[in-house]
Amino acid sequence: MHVILFSTDGSGVDPLVRTFAGHRIDSQVARSLEHTLDLLQDKEAVAIIVVHSGSPTLLGHIWNRILAEHPKALTVTITKNQSSLDRAAFLGLGVKRYYIQPFYHSHLIGEVVSHSSRMKDPRIPAVLTQQFTLDLVGREAKYKEKALTLTKTEFDLLAALIRRRGSVLTRLQLWEEVWGYESYPLANTIDVHMNRLRRKLPAEAARQIRTIYGVGYQFLTEPELAEPLTVPQQLTVARLQIH
Repeated sequence: MHVILFSTDGSGVDPLVRTFAGHRIDSQVARSLEHTLDLLQDKEAVAIIVVHSGSPTLLGHIWNRILAEHPKALTVTITKNQSSLDRAAFLGLGVKRYYIQPFYHSHLIGEVVSHSSRMKDPRIPAVLTQQFTLDLVGREAKYKEKALTLTKTEFDLLAALIRRRGSVLTRLQLWEEVWGYESYPLANTIDVHMNRLRRKLPAEAARQIRTIYGVGYQFLTEPELAEPLTVPQQLTVARLQIH
């Protein structure tokens, strides 16, 4: 098991290398942007971790390439930047985890180890409905056998909804499943990504994602059932979530 590490200013990498070595995880350290691009040829990396101190716009192109070439890898940004807007921008790019320094390295180790297990486990099935097929390992989504072009975040949101189809998922539940427990919800982030997901789905498929106003979202098993909830129905759903 090994990870790729890159720091935009050359700092913050050595402590991570020592921590990974203590858990028998090898690290390949990129000392420049060009070296990072070379290391991306290695398709077996479990995680790609970038230590960054600046704006996400400065790294947008490199993250786009990383996410395109390593869709299965755990992608992590580590920064001292506490800006909620920058956090939202990184997560919007599809970066899976966002750590603000200082943080417990044990959390990152746990993420890498568990992600490695998921990558190697051949028993992980595809998520299936009558019309949707989601390959959780290859991270490919199809609707009526036609491929869907989704970002990492959109794929994870769709998978979370379909896995628990019929159930109402609160925004907090979706955030924890897609972005993780160590990050915190940002206003409208989930709604923005959900709207983008809906726009990429055929109309009849998009109707299967129902908004439960003030609560969260629900994936319906039959498109024709996706009618707006009446006010009494919304209140009933809210009471169920409270209890």
